[in-house]
Amino acid sequence: MPRKAWKRHEIQILIENYEYKTTDELMGLLPGRNRKSINRKIEKLRKEGKIGHRAKTTITRAYRQRKRNKKKSKVTLYLDDGYEPIEEE
Repeated sequence: MPRKAWKRHEIQILIENYEYKTTDELMGLLPGRNRKSINRKIEKLRKEGKIGHRAKTTITRAYRQRKRNKKKSKVTLYLDDGYEPIEEE
């Protein structure tokens, strides 16, 4: 899949919202951008000194969102012999 160039207004959205929005929330503000592309752009902007670090409250909220998302996407593993399913948490 070809790369999609970042537009000025998308970069501005990241710069203005990074400190107080989680990556999940930024994905909502940037339709068409996935988590990986957002995180790579954040890393580049941080190296350029255009953004700092996230607020502690944002980090806490991000951990809660990840935990909630993990519970939603439980994976069921099956033994090779096909008997009992094993739930992984």
